[in-house]
Amino acid sequence: MSSIFCCSSIKAYRPARLDHEAKFDNFMRWTQADPGVPANGSSLVSDAKYAVQLVRQVNYGPQESIRYFIPVGNNAAFLEVSEDALLSANFQKLNSFKNFRCEEHNKFFELNLYQENPINKHHWRANLGRPARDIDLALREVKVEVEVMPAPSTEEKATTVSSSQERPSSDLGRELSPSDESHSAGVPDNQASEVEVEFEFEVHEKKSLAQLLVTCSTRISTLRPMLQFLLPGVGASLGSNSLLSLLSLDCVNRELDLGLNYEDLWESELTSDNISIFLNSCIELSGGESVSLADIEELVDRAMVYIDSLKSKQVLGRTRFENIINRVLESNASEAWISQHESKIRQILASGPSEELLLNSRQKDEEMLQHRTQRKDVETIATWFTKGHHPLDDDSENYENDHYYGSNWENEQMKDYTACDKECGYCGNCDY
Repeated sequence: MSSIFCCSSIKAYRPARLDHEAKFDNFMRWTQADPGVPANGSSLVSDAKYAVQLVRQVNYGPQESIRYFIPVGNNAAFLEVSEDALLSANFQKLNSFKNFRCEEHNKFFELNLYQENPINKHHWRANLGRPARDIDLALREVKVEVEVMPAPSTEEKATTVSSSQERPSSDLGRELSPSDESHSAGVPDNQASEVEVEFEFEVHEKKSLAQLLVTCSTRISTLRPMLQFLLPGVGASLGSNSLLSLLSLDCVNRELDLGLNYEDLWESELTSDNISIFLNSCIELSGGESVSLADIEELVDRAMVYIDSLKSKQVLGRTRFENIINRVLESNASEAWISQHESKIRQILASGPSEELLLNSRQKDEEMLQHRTQRKDVETIATWFTKGHHPLDDDSENYENDHYYGSNWENEQMKDYTACDKECGYCGNCDY
């Protein structure tokens, strides 16, 4: 088993009885028989009824390997195949998986089931799931063909023209079609028409994909320097749900390969309050019963203490954020909100925030901003009419002080301003 798993002491993690339980049982019995290094069976993929994907990773850490196996014989043995072989055979992922964990080696294993798509035979994408490394493999193949195929030179054009002129008159101006080739090989007419339709479909599909690839690459190359200029300023104002904004920025940075560094923001924003707000927003989006923010924060505090205690495996940034969230989801499975919203939260961590979650967060920020504006207006009006700040009171008091008006100025006696006989005006005894 050591060649497939790390050891024989692995245990099922949250086991459940599935519709495809027999397929997983066959694979696990084969691994327990110590098969050694399995042989390559990529040439047998087209005859396989199903395939098993084995994802091996460090618990709360990076992935180590992704392998694929197909059953042979009476499902008693398995052969290892390549991802490209499954992609060519149009295998797609089923909604059926099992998880295993090894506490001794701190490893986590996930088994996913794949089967050939019986409906869509013409595929240009395949869902080979986690982490979808080659989800755009068909696009890459078209890109290689476009880049490798050189433009015809002048000599080649001249050779083509001369060869076409040497043909018989019945074949002038016409290339050899797939139907001609099939007739020459003795293929029936109905099969030849099917081959011709399929050939035209594939040619049209490749041309469309090539045009799409060129258009997307041009737009991305134009937008990349703009985003590199704008996004660093966005980090200064992350809004009420700072970790949701930071997760969105980090997803854009990774997908477009912008080369921006958000480690300082992750370190400053990765607090217990912010993580609780992020989880609460995910819970509110999924609906159901509301959860107390204090209850969420209690679980977050415990998870942060546990993650920080792993000094030998201490990580920073988004990885630490994901480890804390995973620890919260696994620490107390008895919580109703965890079992109800776990899959939704894990999907947000893996694929990024959904449009609905972002719109909900933006609406809350706008409501909060509007509330702050209204509150500020009320405080300004209250301050305006507070005693000591009214402009009319200030002007009236200043005018009264400047003109020496008292409260009883009307009762004062009239003074005699008649000049004395000396009429000097300097004695100080008269009012002149």
